[in-house]
Amino acid sequence: MYVQGVSTRKVAAITEELCGHEFSASSISAITAQLDGQLRQFAERPLEEEFPYLILDARYEKVRAQGGVGSRAVLVALGWTGKGGAKCWR
Repeated sequence: MYVQGVSTRKVAAITEELCGHEFSASSISAITAQLDGQLRQFAERPLEEEFPYLILDARYEKVRAQGGVGSRAVLVALGWTGKGGAKCWR
């Protein structure tokens, strides 16, 4: 929800309704800050093998960035190893 631009207060209200546990807006911000680090680490990891064939595409999603909500491209990559293997990244 946070990545889609839902405010931290609305995320807190929704998690309380769904989970029966109350989270403060600051707790939601702290949790998403940890998630940002994990996503960055995933995006910057080295690939384990070569992919000579790639198909790249993008779609636009509403995201929270720099204190506001805007559209950002989400890159989708499909790689073939040439040996029958394939991987997909978003």
